[in-house]
Amino acid sequence: MKEYNEQYVWRSPNHWKNIIHTAALPGMIVSFILAFFYLAWWLLLKRPQFRTTLDGIVVLIFIILGVLFYLAKRYLGETMDYTFSAGDFTIDKVLDESRRVRVAAFSMEKTELFAPVSHARYQGLVNDASVKKIDGYLEETAQLYFVLTKGAEGRELIVFQPNEEMVQLLAASNPEVSEV
Repeated sequence: MKEYNEQYVWRSPNHWKNIIHTAALPGMIVSFILAFFYLAWWLLLKRPQFRTTLDGIVVLIFIILGVLFYLAKRYLGETMDYTFSAGDFTIDKVLDESRRVRVAAFSMEKTELFAPVSHARYQGLVNDASVKKIDGYLEETAQLYFVLTKGAEGRELIVFQPNEEMVQLLAASNPEVSEV
């Protein structure tokens, strides 16, 4: 049995998302530079009697555009990283190809159930208030699987979108709980 596997999951390609993600960094830089220079001009060079509320609104619009470009760059470039190594499985969210956030980690030895979300017990577990729900996927349209495991804070329901190779590897690592 294979002891290690790694899988990256990207959002489905979308033309407009790609354009926005590509234009986000230059747009953010230009917006903040324009806001800075417009504010400097407004405060230092423009006579006080000619200052208007519209000038403040223009600066505010530039700042808001810069923040929106920043958020677009950060969240449109996210991927999920699934890593399986010697019975341990980790799910990390990679934001903007530079920052990694741990979403979930579990050992297949402590797993109670591993199955697709079409499994009969899934809906009952989702509605159970005592089970902590963790989303480890990017798109609901993908083939999703779930793991019910015992975490540090009680039972956890982790939903993710592994590829076929990862599904087979997880199922083989603990066949007693696998219903794939």
